[in-house]
Amino acid sequence: MTLIRSLNIFLNMSINISKIELKKFIFSAYLFVYLFFIGETLYANENIIVQDKENTVYEKVDSKVSINELDEPTEKQLTEEINRYRRLIQSETFDEADNAAKSAIELAIQIFGTESKEFARALINLGILQNATGQYETAAQNFNSAIEIIESIDDRLNLSLVEPLKGLGKSQLEIGNFNQAKKTFNKAAHITHVNEGPHNLIQMEILESIVETDFRMGNIKDVRNILERINILNLKKFEENSIALLPALKKHADWQNRLGYFRDERETYKRIIKIIELNYDKNSKLLIDPLIKMGKSFYFIDRTVIENERGMLTGEMYFKRAIRIAEKTDDISDREYINTKLTLADCYIYEGLIGRARAIYANIWRYLSTSDERLLLRNEYLSEPVQIIEARPLPRYASNLSDKNIKPDETATGTINVSYNVSARGRVQNVKTEASPKEFFEMKQIVQREIRNRVYRPKIINGKPVATNALTFEHTFLYNLTDLEDIRKN
Repeated sequence: MTLIRSLNIFLNMSINISKIELKKFIFSAYLFVYLFFIGETLYANENIIVQDKENTVYEKVDSKVSINELDEPTEKQLTEEINRYRRLIQSETFDEADNAAKSAIELAIQIFGTESKEFARALINLGILQNATGQYETAAQNFNSAIEIIESIDDRLNLSLVEPLKGLGKSQLEIGNFNQAKKTFNKAAHITHVNEGPHNLIQMEILESIVETDFRMGNIKDVRNILERINILNLKKFEENSIALLPALKKHADWQNRLGYFRDERETYKRIIKIIELNYDKNSKLLIDPLIKMGKSFYFIDRTVIENERGMLTGEMYFKRAIRIAEKTDDISDREYINTKLTLADCYIYEGLIGRARAIYANIWRYLSTSDERLLLRNEYLSEPVQIIEARPLPRYASNLSDKNIKPDETATGTINVSYNVSARGRVQNVKTEASPKEFFEMKQIVQREIRNRVYRPKIINGKPVATNALTFEHTFLYNLTDLEDIRKN
């Protein structure tokens, strides 16, 4: 069993992000088995292992523990390599982190063997890295191996299982195995309850992952219930420190926005603003972001009101206050300042107040034309149309297909391709849509409706909004092959 797991882990560990020929994997596997039995470590003199003619998989990097120079690897060297891995992850230097993680695995095998917590820890580190770089299938295998080792050493309810279970759940979630991901996250939460009680704070991240899973599954009622549970735990945790509660409140508001509970979102941001005003002052830079988010929440209200009520149903006043604070703040970057100014101009575009929007865009254009650094920002913000409101998710499946009944051998991928123009007023025009297969007319209509309802910050040239033509958008979806056959028959 140990040999089989070791062989599987070595194969996973040897996978480079680039393509590697299968026959060389097989060679590497046999080489590993040989080394496993004779108990020797083999490295090339130049500290590299070449797996094909063009790509070097491992190579010596700065401060890496050079295993071939060690007579007998020590725990100190393993600790150093794990710490190096953590530093590289924090700096998002993923290629070097990959080498560090694999080196730590090799050290753990040599020092402690493959039935050790240290080896499981090394596998968890590699799995975390693989999740971060999108290698979800391989990450899931490593997390499963780590879980199996920990369960064999300790028990099935040991608190050390929580981290690999969280990693495994994330892998399953990103692969699309939503039901399995939810089971995994629930198991992790249950372990925290057994060890730390039902109101423990270790479970917070797990509960947030369950919320994300339920959201993707469309279980909105469950999402709201768990969010309330998270909110109660946060209030209990930070009842003596309202400032420390702010990050949790912001997360809560973000979820309220995603769920479409915009009135609740505004109430949360009112609370955030009040906490900042009471603990700092009414011109604190910390107010800019919640004021902008509060203003944007007004995009999602009933606008069929008479003109004299417009001021009550627009985010204009919150955007203006954010700008006033930004203008009084000395330690604000050009990016922060321009982001704040653009929110008001975008608001006017959305409301159809084109004259007001043009004046602000012209002012921003002049401001960003005064230095090379600002010209880069001008190109970033104004050279192409920018969607003002983040698009709502489009359906991933056609007909009755869902995550619960998807079967890869019975499904296929369809596409909806859209071309359109954006006017100088930020409105979508001349929409042309094609579906493939063409029979999915309903999906075509849904996508077309989404594109037509978009509002953009128009492209700005010489301080003036201009039209942009020939923009494109593609939406992919899954459908049952039998559904397509039924449509064609009818």
